[in-house]
Amino acid sequence: MSEILQIKKNLSLLFLLFLLCSNLIISQNVSVVNATFNEYNASISGLSQITLSSSIEGKVRIEAIITNVSNVTLLKLVSSEVIVKKGITSLNNSTLKYTQVAYTNHPQADYMKTFNQLPSGIFNYCISVIPLQSIEEGDDYCQSIDATEKEQLYLINPADEDEIETPTPILIWFHSEPFNLLNQGEFFRVILVELNENQSASSGITANIPYFIKNNLTKHQIQYPFDAKPLEYGKRYAWQVQKIANGNIISTTEAWEFSLPKKNNPTDFKYVYLKEKIDGSIYNVQNDRIYFKYDERYVSTNLVCKIISDKRKEIKPEVEDVETSEEGVKQIGSNKYELDLKPYKLKKGYYILEVRDEKNNKYQLKFYIDK
Repeated sequence: MSEILQIKKNLSLLFLLFLLCSNLIISQNVSVVNATFNEYNASISGLSQITLSSSIEGKVRIEAIITNVSNVTLLKLVSSEVIVKKGITSLNNSTLKYTQVAYTNHPQADYMKTFNQLPSGIFNYCISVIPLQSIEEGDDYCQSIDATEKEQLYLINPADEDEIETPTPILIWFHSEPFNLLNQGEFFRVILVELNENQSASSGITANIPYFIKNNLTKHQIQYPFDAKPLEYGKRYAWQVQKIANGNIISTTEAWEFSLPKKNNPTDFKYVYLKEKIDGSIYNVQNDRIYFKYDERYVSTNLVCKIISDKRKEIKPEVEDVETSEEGVKQIGSNKYELDLKPYKLKKGYYILEVRDEKNNKYQLKFYIDK
């Protein structure tokens, strides 16, 4: 019986020793309870909002690192000694001083340094608590920051439900950040589909086979190629710009639609409207002639035409009789004209037609010569 009592006594002592050792270990560790992070405030003060928990007073050092989705380090911070008390210690810009601030040589790091906020994307924010005195065990804390909604991404032209006059429009879009902030595996693409009858633009983008698609956009203007599958008059089309990351769509613009009018009167439709300012439309010249018209309350009988190159230089016609053949403009009807381009000997490329009427009103048209 005495032997059993001795065994029980020894077990009790071992249990007490275990509890003492466990309490000693617990009392010598510190952990991160929370680290407040706002993608719109990635400044040094914004990265100093950290809450620690410890059951023993001691000293630690804080290291903070921000990496992007490709695990590239953008910023590393190292603090001076921090005194933590038993219980909860809340750190902020006045109690946590970073003695080392190192931005790496990366466009996203430059953006953070300049604007004190994260660019759009997904990032990791990690904190390491390194023991220095009394405390034997530190802690590591990481959180993922989703800042993909920061980016502004939208379409500009052709406007939604717009009717355009050219089968080779310039598609204009916009996003709010420089292209060099894209991570590896990220790019923008434009997709254009033909719409079925009564089909919405968003439905068509999702369900229809692409009519035209272009990846790795590096500009906010895309000329619909002259050698691509031609857009047809009387049909509706939808387009959208998408941001791709590692093969997945992570953000998109709205889907907009536009249409080309039906050619009910082919003879009259060949006349393109001149406008006071050049927009995204381009007139594709055929047979060295431009057929144009413009809205005016009276009929002009005396027009002055200029052909301007893409380098903003005026091109004169190569003719001998300047007085009778300088411009080659022929009036067809009420404010409808035909311009013969043969005397100008134009080469392949883009040009601007500038027309001034009798009241010196200016009208313009951007056109393309394909030969």
